[in-house]
Amino acid sequence: MKNLHGIIFGYVGDAGLGELGETRTAPSIPFGSRYRIIDFILSAMTNAGITDIGVVLEERYQSLLDHLGSGKTWDLVRKRGGLKLLPPFGMGHTHSSAAYLGHIDALDNIRTYLARIREDYIVLADAMLVSSFDLSKAYEYHLSTGADITCICAADDRFLQPRVRFTLDDTGRAVDVKKGAKNGEGYVGVGVYILSRELLLKLVDECVAHAQYSFTDGVLLARHDTLKIMGYVVHDFVARPDTTRLYYDTSMELFRREVRRDLFPADRPVLTKVLDEAPTYYSSDVNVSNCLVSDGCYIEGDLENCIIFRGVKIGKGAKLRGCILMQNAVVGEGAELTCVIADKDTEIAAGRMLTGHESYPIIIAKGSKV
Repeated sequence: MKNLHGIIFGYVGDAGLGELGETRTAPSIPFGSRYRIIDFILSAMTNAGITDIGVVLEERYQSLLDHLGSGKTWDLVRKRGGLKLLPPFGMGHTHSSAAYLGHIDALDNIRTYLARIREDYIVLADAMLVSSFDLSKAYEYHLSTGADITCICAADDRFLQPRVRFTLDDTGRAVDVKKGAKNGEGYVGVGVYILSRELLLKLVDECVAHAQYSFTDGVLLARHDTLKIMGYVVHDFVARPDTTRLYYDTSMELFRREVRRDLFPADRPVLTKVLDEAPTYYSSDVNVSNCLVSDGCYIEGDLENCIIFRGVKIGKGAKLRGCILMQNAVVGEGAELTCVIADKDTEIAAGRMLTGHESYPIIIAKGSKV
């Protein structure tokens, strides 16, 4: 797909992820025992044949830089194009805030990059998206309908915090756009849009001239009557885990076989940075039920409905239920954990008892000792 360029917004404003987002930008949060959240939309683009992708950065992006590297994992190391990381070097000429005022503001700060894009069409995408929908079909739909903007919409919004909803007519055209509408009203936008480079540059210039820095407000709400905005509805599993509750709920959905089949199709693999470890060790007397466990772990305790990342050590007699333990976390002997999200390099002492709830999991910050 040589005529489509990818732009990923590698940041999340006002994310309700608590301690998980304090030391890193949200799209680099570990997910599913071996991935990072950004892997899904990045893989969706490369699976659709997109070879030129820019990732817009804002702040706390060191972990994202470490993860993406040169883009070799996604076959994006190229003499021309490939993966481009776009830090906020241009910030300051429109405002003094440390954060972007919206996606239009972010695009204005990389306008020189946009003007040099070789492809005629651009797909804009939020990085906080856990889904493996076929982006190539959405692009074909955009071309066949003659749309000015095609918005990817979800039929199932259980794992999406609604930001914008579209009411579509029989042809798929958006006849109404609502911001923050209640569940069940129309189709919820997933934050992925396809449009021409020429139109995007025009919209950025017009919005900035009128101090409209939000793509939702300045484009979708203000111009849906004058632009042909089409909705492409996907029926795949789609989640935007940008709150602690949604992150936990989305993670627990991975225990459902149909969800795993939907998220990891054989013909559209989700690629990620590979860090080889030795196989995980399980002691002979442990009970591990319905868990996702990465390599390099040392398990001497009982696990049920848990997601365990690489290098985790669980002491003898420990009991864990409904927990997410990220890289190199350590759980001492006899500890009992329920609905706990332990970030990287955390240490839980022997005999500790921590009890959260599915609706309110406990988060242990990166590097903490309990």
